[in-house]
Amino acid sequence: MNDDQVLGRESEDEESPAHMNEAPDNVREMERFYTLAKRQAWKVEQLSWGQIPPVPEGKGSGENRARRLEIWRSVVTQQLQADTLASLLSSQLLAAISDTPGRLYYSTMVQDEGRHAEAWLRLTNEVGGMSEPDPYLVKLGERTLNADTLEEKIWLFQVVFEGLVIDRDRPLSPDCGSGSRNDSCRAL
Repeated sequence: MNDDQVLGRESEDEESPAHMNEAPDNVREMERFYTLAKRQAWKVEQLSWGQIPPVPEGKGSGENRARRLEIWRSVVTQQLQADTLASLLSSQLLAAISDTPGRLYYSTMVQDEGRHAEAWLRLTNEVGGMSEPDPYLVKLGERTLNADTLEEKIWLFQVVFEGLVIDRDRPLSPDCGSGSRNDSCRAL
């Protein structure tokens, strides 16, 4: 008994029309999602730049407000760092994938991560520039960019990398209040 028989499929030389149309249906479905994603894509210019403070304004002494701004600069720098790495990683995956649905998925991701990096870069300038990059994020990015196999790269990027970044930002969400960063968080 061959694999096709075990799986209940007809052999390759006797493919049914439904089996032959499976891949094109998947491609059409992915193209539909791609079109919807493009239609719903936000633009960096649509955020509330200059209308509200870039991060929540602190209260208290000048020293406390300065310390709070440094914390926000660090957060924004790490987000910029993470989305810049995500842009590089998604570009690598786009180049490595050969099937159409995968290429559509990763081309959307490249564009999306690029928008994120653009928004964080703009916000970085609005909060007074970058702070020190996170050395652990640098190491994780290097390891992921230099992973040996496509599977390892995908796992590190989409499970470990994105999971860590999202989890690190989650505790800050209640503190976002109003501001450009809050607009960015909702859009991202």
